[in-house]
Amino acid sequence: MISLIASSVVPAILACCVCYVLSRSWFKRLQVLERDLQAFSTAMCQMADIQMKSYRKISGDLSEIEERILDLAIPTEGANVPVERRRRVVALASKGSSVEEVAKRANVSRGEAELIMSLQKIKGAAVASPREQMEI
Repeated sequence: MISLIASSVVPAILACCVCYVLSRSWFKRLQVLERDLQAFSTAMCQMADIQMKSYRKISGDLSEIEERILDLAIPTEGANVPVERRRRVVALASKGSSVEEVAKRANVSRGEAELIMSLQKIKGAAVASPREQMEI
């Protein structure tokens, strides 16, 4: 009878020991994973804060740019209507005038004259017929 009890108790005790050892190692692994998750969460929060600060700065900069564009879009007294200036620049450029001469005669800055002339070239290229585009 003692051998019968010993043969059933020993495996049970061994099974309990194995379960205990496994549960301790799993518990330690779980603690490591929780610590890693906490570190990852902290890092993600810091990154989100940095991105929000960048977004706020960019949004503020865009607001300032929008205000500046609106200020420039509203013509002041004595200013030429933008369409008339563009027409004058295009007309002078089509006659072969230099950028400096166009800017002086149309009463615009050199940069504005260059911009209008380059936009006109782009527009002319976009409107070109398919045959002309194939030749290019």
